[in-house]
Amino acid sequence: IGDEGSGSWISLQALNAASRAYDGRGEYTSLVERIADFFGVEDLLDIISIIYHRRLFNDISAIAKIATIVDEEAAKGDRVSREIMEVAGKELALSAYSVAKRLGMENEEIIVGGVGSVFKSRFVRESFEKHLRQLLPSAVIKEPIIGYQAILGSIIYALRRLGYRVEEEIVNKIVGSIREAT
Repeated sequence: IGDEGSGSWISLQALNAASRAYDGRGEYTSLVERIADFFGVEDLLDIISIIYHRRLFNDISAIAKIATIVDEEAAKGDRVSREIMEVAGKELALSAYSVAKRLGMENEEIIVGGVGSVFKSRFVRESFEKHLRQLLPSAVIKEPIIGYQAILGSIIYALRRLGYRVEEEIVNKIVGSIREAT
């Protein structure tokens, strides 16, 4: 339900951390200024009315864009941002472990890899791999699938379920069509 580790989750953690830093309940973070800039306000407190009047919580993808800012600030050395990204990677590893455990495969040599733009972050990727190696030591970790590649498997699966024979030529046409659309 919480979608832990996702871009929207990272963004919500960043909003919370910036709020805590702003009012003195938390450690200073450069996210205070960056998030204020993102929303085009001078004072972080002004984002409250923007978020609620525009009903941004109803469209979490609008807020999820903040995850890129968190990654940028982590790369610049902001400790709070780095911690958010590292926890995101850990949460994603825990999700993979949970699936493996439910399938009784936690001790098997299974293939695991991430999917989605959150894996563009080296902090998320490194944390994900580190925690995955601890949780699933026999797993084979593959490079994450980012961008249009993430939906390719679903498209192929759907075509096969519809009775189509999916060969390399068709896959290449699908990839070409997706590239043109993006």
